[in-house]
Amino acid sequence: MKLNISPLLIIIGIGFITLVTSVPSQQKLIVKDGDPSTGYWETKTQWKTYWVKNWIPKMIYVPIWKKIWSPVSIKQWVPLPRPPPGLKPQLPIQR
Repeated sequence: MKLNISPLLIIIGIGFITLVTSVPSQQKLIVKDGDPSTGYWETKTQWKTYWVKNWIPKMIYVPIWKKIWSPVSIKQWVPLPRPPPGLKPQLPIQR
């Protein structure tokens, strides 16, 4: 018995496999800091601009660049300040 697989079916199959393998999967990477008492992560939101190209139909399509504002969250590490040199840590009162 001879199997006839059309070349079009093979091309569609290879295209599907390429499409499925090229889609990135979601991955979470959790990085823990060694000592949380040295600081904390702070997230600030700022408004920043970026350029977007729009095409306007005239006799031919003409590119028009527009400046768009959008919020951007910026994550930064804020270290805790060190205590003054003369300050001694207070021990808890024991009764």
